[in-house]
Amino acid sequence: MVHPDYQKKGIGKVIMNTLVEYLNTNAPDKAFVGLFASQGIEKFYEKFNFKDFSPDMTGMFTVISKK
Repeated sequence: MVHPDYQKKGIGKVIMNTLVEYLNTNAPDKAFVGLFASQGIEKFYEKFNFKDFSPDMTGMFTVISKK
């Protein structure tokens, strides 16, 4: 979570890029990675391949695929 005073400055993007890069390098194939997003910012996480598969919930997930 990025403090509201520092949002919209690219900090969340840096954090997510770092986390996704780590997962892509270290997580086993088919690893299930979940997160809970505040309502209204799901589109931000979709940029990192997280998808909302559960209507009426704020949980999202992605699967690390070692292709």
